[in-house]
Amino acid sequence: MRATPLTLPSAAIVILALFAPQPAISQTIPVTTQSPAAHEKFIEGRALFEKLRAQEARPLLQAAVAADPDFALAWLNLAQVSTSAKDFFDHVDRAASLVEHASEAEGWWIVGFQAGVQGHPQRQLELYSKLAEAYPNDPRSHNLLGIHHFVQQNWAVAITNFEQATDVDPSYSAPYNMLGYARRFAGDFDGAEKAFQTYIRLIPDDPNPYDSYAELLMKTGRFEESIKSYRKALQQDGHFIASHIGIATNLNFLGQQAAARAQLEQMLGTARNDGERRGAYFAMAVSQVSEGNLAAAISCIAVELALAAKIDDATAMAGDHTNMGLLQLESGNVDAAESHFEAAIAVTEASDRDEDVKETGRRAYLYNKGTLAVARGDYATARALAADLLERAQAIGNSFAERLAHELIGIAALAEGDASTASSELAQANQQDPYNLYRQALAADASGDDNNARQWLQRTIANNPLNNLNDALVRSRAMKLRDEF
Repeated sequence: MRATPLTLPSAAIVILALFAPQPAISQTIPVTTQSPAAHEKFIEGRALFEKLRAQEARPLLQAAVAADPDFALAWLNLAQVSTSAKDFFDHVDRAASLVEHASEAEGWWIVGFQAGVQGHPQRQLELYSKLAEAYPNDPRSHNLLGIHHFVQQNWAVAITNFEQATDVDPSYSAPYNMLGYARRFAGDFDGAEKAFQTYIRLIPDDPNPYDSYAELLMKTGRFEESIKSYRKALQQDGHFIASHIGIATNLNFLGQQAAARAQLEQMLGTARNDGERRGAYFAMAVSQVSEGNLAAAISCIAVELALAAKIDDATAMAGDHTNMGLLQLESGNVDAAESHFEAAIAVTEASDRDEDVKETGRRAYLYNKGTLAVARGDYATARALAADLLERAQAIGNSFAERLAHELIGIAALAEGDASTASSELAQANQQDPYNLYRQALAADASGDDNNARQWLQRTIANNPLNNLNDALVRSRAMKLRDEF
């Protein structure tokens, strides 16, 4: 994604001095293009993208790459406001293919981003660290590094990076949003609220600050207040889809699923593209699951699948098949689940995605096969698949896949009645997944530790994540089990 500096035609040197790479440390990261018009559109589009106003940013970034088809950084930004997974991957690949037209710093940025997409977090960390060291006075370098650590769930390091970004430029709004989320995940709700309030103060006429604050309110169980904040976001932009989904999620938590789906129908009625339609149908699926209507949820995801199939979006189709397989497995339909998992890997292998992206799909397939093996009582096969997954994950330093492998070992151990192994393995799984919190409650219960089981059940119930399929699957189960103690 990033590499060599661009040598501009001599006639453009004076005009584009502002855009050209700067050699000295402490300058801002260059924005390299041979077109003043492309540069202007890019800066406008980037400002909107960084405020998460993707729909408005998209035409500006499209204009930027139209004016300069070799504008690598513009292609990267365009990827991040895409309405489909297909366009996202295509644009990331296009950006990476153009790094020879960009500065070295832009190359680090683009190649680092692609490394994350391809499942190579250590490579991303190396490149983003170079960027932050070379451009310590550009808040975007610290923000990028913070996002890397955030995705890896290294909350303390991420917080430090985001705070560095705000120290460099207190008026740059983007890191305050991420700082709020990082503090929230670290359990510092007061610090998160402070960050989000600063974010609101900096850009009070934008929807996302109110949306982010609403998510914190939802996380802490203040559902009615959260809805009010989401509605403030919609006052700024009635099409802000995250806020429609946030309101629906709160209503699900309040037991008002019919009202939640009415909100999503409103979103669907004003959807501007299939990406927004897919978002609405997935949220409807979550709402149906929260009421125990798994068949209805599968039907919603089938609509998503049809929308993805229209444009042969392999990544989205694989994700839809995986979700349908999960729901079939939860319904006890193991053979139907298997057919969806097989379809997911088949569409991935048949796609034109690069080998690294396909390998991500293969790792997911190992996990999915393992869950089928557990459902069929074949625990030895499940453990073997988990060992294969863990080995592949460790080979590239992919912590997400490592957690998935530990999760699979824990699931198998729990099914076998080995509560001790289940507890130790699930403790190494993704702690942001409500299902893993619930599984740890089951392991504690199986070991006779009622107090610990109650604590895990309460953590499951109080997790309150945004629009989460696994949460919808286990929330009511956790409440029922808690009431039995």
